[in-house]
Parts: sequence; C-alpha cells; structure tokens
Amino acid sequence: MEREALASRVVEVGPANAAFLSPVLLEIPHFASLREGERELVVLRSDDGETWREHTTVFIENNDWRGGKDDEEEIYEDIATSTGMNPVCDELETKRVVRISMKVLPSTLLSSSASVSRSEALA
Repeated sequence: MEREALASRVVEVGPANAAFLSPVLLEIPHFASLREGERELVVLRSDDGETWREHTTVFIENNDWRGGKDDEEEIYEDIATSTGMNPVCDELETKRVVRISMKVLPSTLLSSSASVSRSEALA
C-alpha cells in the first residue's frame, strides 16, 4: 500500500489458526489521524508472521461493518449485553477504536493508516 503508516501496536493473537463456531470480536485502540477521509484504516493479519494480507471484517467509527456479515453487529451487542462489558470506545476518551471480527485467529494483527486513492476520494 502506498504511503502507509502503523496505526496501532502489533498484536500477537493465539493460538494461531484456532477456529471458533461464532465470531471472536477484538477491539484495538488506534492512533491514526484519518484527516477527514483523506486516509483510511486498514487491518492486516498474518498467519505466519511473514506474509500479510488485509483482514476485511472490520468495524470502524462510522457504525458500519466493512466486509462483514449482517449478524456481526448483533453478535457484538449480544456479547456486550451478556457479559456486561462496555465497548472500549465507551471507556476511553476517544472514538479511535477498531473492532475486528474473526472465526479463525491469525498469529498477528496490526492496523495501518493509508492514503485513500484519488479515484476513491472523488467517488
């Protein structure tokens, strides 16, 4: 990706390749400045620590799951209700939190900030 920057710490998740029957939801604070749509937040995953690919089931500040299924938000709300846990963004003084949903754990996750391509910005 062109002109990208690290937006959070690298998060090691484990055990790698563990599979779950329903999605696991992970909230990670980020420090990316998205500059009113000039930049976007991208979550990358690695199963071996060397090869990285984009993780597409991500929920970012605008209340919309990108690449997710319709039931992702409902599952998230069920977890919050049944455990009594508040979302991280309710506990922090910032809304800079990315929610990641997955059924198979990677070994490593990270979020990065990248420039939105000019054609996407004009659309």
